[in-house]
Parts: sequence; C-alpha cells; structure tokens
Amino acid sequence: MFMQGMWLEGRRKPLKVYLPGKAIKPLRQMLNTVFLFDEVLPFQLHLLALENETSVKVRDARVTPFYTTHLDRTRARFGKTYRADFSAYCFLIEHQGARIGHSADLGKPQDLGPLVTGPLDLLICELSHFTPREIFSYLRNRTIKQIAFVHIGRPYRQDLPVLRRLARKQIPTTGCHFPNDGDELSC
Repeated sequence: MFMQGMWLEGRRKPLKVYLPGKAIKPLRQMLNTVFLFDEVLPFQLHLLALENETSVKVRDARVTPFYTTHLDRTRARFGKTYRADFSAYCFLIEHQGARIGHSADLGKPQDLGPLVTGPLDLLICELSHFTPREIFSYLRNRTIKQIAFVHIGRPYRQDLPVLRRLARKQIPTTGCHFPNDGDELSC
C-alpha cells in the first residue's frame, strides 16, 4: 500500500526501501502481481537489504539495525517448511547528536541491549509481546530521557491508569508516555 500510495501521489524522487535480504524477491513479485511494475512507477524504487549492525545513512541521520529474537519461535516452527528470512530488527537512529531507539517487535526485553548500551534521548518501545513488569524491570536504571510505549497489548491498554502508575514506580527517572494516534513528543 505504501508503494501504491507513492505512485498515486506522483512521487518522482527515487525511493530506497530497506528490508531483510530474503524479502526483496517476494516483495518484488508482490509488486509485479498488483501491477506496480518498475516501468509504471514514476520514481526509481531501490529495494535494499538490511544487514545486522551495518548502519544506513538517510540524509543526515544514521540508522543501525540490530537483530531481535521476535521471530525465533516462528522460525523454529515453520523454518523447514517455508524458506523465509525470519529476520526481525530493532533500530538505533542517530541524528544531530540525538539518539533514538525503536524496538519494533521484540522477542524479549533483552533484545534492546544494543540500543541501551549508551544513553537514549527517546526509546519507542513495543509493549505487546511480554508483560509490562518484564520490560519496566529491564529498562529500570537505563539512561533514557523518554520512553514512548506503543503497540500496547489490549489488556494493558484497557487499564492505562494502572499501567502509568506501574511505569512511574518502576522507571521513576524516565518520562514514560503512552501515546495515541496524532500525539506528538519532543526530544
């Protein structure tokens, strides 16, 4: 849908899309199946492989992917049947002295290790694949100015006041946010 949106909006500038290497061919096949051939797109589409711990420069920012264990169980269950990459990443984004971590989906809180080895201005962290206590405990005493918890599991989202109190108690020195669509945070 993103590619189609770029086509419909008349994008002209080349577009680089980074993804797991083994996902490039299937994505290209899918785009061809829905008639978004290279010849139809009014921009050059470059599908590029992410490499673990290899930074990508995006204008003035540097984005570094780090493997996570999010798809380990899926790989164990389906890896022999399906020849997929099963790679999942979290990301460190560095721009003009700011350090931002983005968890994407995690298999366990410890997947954040490469992001929290240094101070972060902001961590955007999912809260769906483990309990709040697990992630709050892992993040306690880390040097993080703000955390925006996203992708919050429904049971936790339904009792947001309790979740906020727990976060303040377990991560008292960090500003914790539970944003809704449209909310803005500043670093």
